[in-house]
Formats: sequence, structure tokens, C-alpha cells
Amino acid sequence: AVDWTISGDSFAAEIVVPFGITAEVSAPATPGSVIELDGSPASADFTVTHGTHHLTVSNPLIAAHAG
Repeated sequence: AVDWTISGDSFAAEIVVPFGITAEVSAPATPGSVIELDGSPASADFTVTHGTHHLTVSNPLIAAHAG
């Protein structure tokens, strides 16, 4: 499960991975983004194992809503 928010120029997500499962994650990053996973620097694409993980991305790549 993923619960995410956007606030200003920051994207934050809580990623919950069930026991026995691994998840491949692609962060919505731009070349200027700073990415942190569980408080440590991370790349835009990573794999996590079971547990709860916290992702933050500054200057995220977010599609504009057309309407």
C-alpha cells in the first residue's frame, strides 16, 4: 500500500510492503530532486523488502492536471 501527499515542492510517501514481498519503486524525480528513503539518500529507482518505508522527493516530477 502507498499513501502519498504533495506539499509545496515536496512529495512524500509511506510505502507498506507485506511480509515476504519485495517492491520495486520508481520515485517521481527530476534531475534536480533530492531523494530520501527512510532518512537516507536514495536513487530514483530502488527495491524495498517488507516493512514500512518513508520516501521524500524534493522538486518531484508531477503531471499537470488538464482541465
